[in-house]
Amino acid sequence: MPVKIDHKLTPQRLLDKINRVFDLSALKILSLEKAWDSSKGTPVFTVKGKYASRGWTEWTQGFQFGMAFLQFDATDEVGMLHLALAFILGAINEWHHSRKHAYAKLSWLGIEISGFLMIAGFMYGMFPFLTWPSVGLFIISVVGLVMTEGGMATVEIPGLLSNVMSYLRLAAVGVGAVILAEAINDLLLPKLDFSPVGFVVFLLTLVLWLLGHFMAILLGMLESLIHGARLNVVEFFGKFFKGNGLKFLPFAAHRIHTQEA
Repeated sequence: MPVKIDHKLTPQRLLDKINRVFDLSALKILSLEKAWDSSKGTPVFTVKGKYASRGWTEWTQGFQFGMAFLQFDATDEVGMLHLALAFILGAINEWHHSRKHAYAKLSWLGIEISGFLMIAGFMYGMFPFLTWPSVGLFIISVVGLVMTEGGMATVEIPGLLSNVMSYLRLAAVGVGAVILAEAINDLLLPKLDFSPVGFVVFLLTLVLWLLGHFMAILLGMLESLIHGARLNVVEFFGKFFKGNGLKFLPFAAHRIHTQEA
């Protein structure tokens, strides 16, 4: 049966179904984490409706933990927690120096938490019992922010949303790596031919195929390092870090009994 392509289909029309997929996968991952005994091996297939494992499935154990990381990253919860930790550290740093600034950090934390709950509740119908309490928390947090940092600080509230969305770049790097690997397979996947010319072509394409995947792996590692460092330095450190510690003194020689001529 031929595949019919719907050219009118847009990513926006698939958004509800995509969110539904992640909602269901989150429940499945949590259920598996609670019910599965890791001493039994890796849950790969089912027997009579229940997960089971065999000796040959042990190499797939990374997928069990990888699913949780992908879910965590795709739903941008990692960004929420990372920034929340930054605001908490900022409040701790300021507590003994300026209570006013510490309260400001806690106000930003309240805005982040309430903003997440309001978006989840009003846009996706999640956590309905927390939707309206989150509105109250948002108002209280904004009032606290104005009292501690002034009215101009409210201009930066949309910037907090962009900080959270920046963590989606990690998911984009992972998707990009998969697409690159698929492109290499489509172009260079070796095909064995027992003719003399075919065997030479097979060896050449095998070398290019291995080289292509090797470079793709290096590129994926480099991109992850760069984007991870950027998120830590800009989004994370900017919420609490201050470069006001001890002055940097490089290694140097100090003369005690002699002088330079």
